[in-house]
Amino acid sequence: MRSGIVLSMKPEQADLAKQIITYADAITAFSFVQSTAFGFALAGHEFRESTLKIPHHWIWGIPFAYFVYIGLVSMLWKGYRKALCASKEETDSDEYKLARALWWGRIGMVILAAVLSAIAIGFTLHGARFGAAAPFKA
Repeated sequence: MRSGIVLSMKPEQADLAKQIITYADAITAFSFVQSTAFGFALAGHEFRESTLKIPHHWIWGIPFAYFVYIGLVSMLWKGYRKALCASKEETDSDEYKLARALWWGRIGMVILAAVLSAIAIGFTLHGARFGAAAPFKA
């Protein structure tokens, strides 16, 4: 079911909205790529060993940084809504609901990246504590 209401905005509002979306997509992509690269780096012996020499509370600062990313994406979402200056009818439209779902998707991706980094750190610290570097015996 389609509401038939198309968001009406000035050209400068449309340009601003597109720019905001580009920034939000860049932050989301960066956080996920950063998480993936960090996980692969922890798989390398030298990086893992140098990471384990850092006090553990500093290491847990890495997933905490994702809260900053979530804050940035949330601020961009607020700016996007202000750039639209949408009326009540427009905010009830299918297009606006889709846009809102995409913003929640971006935030979800950053949360997933934070969780993956936290899991990688947890496994690294747990493995170091219990000597997982020893070969497994069948």
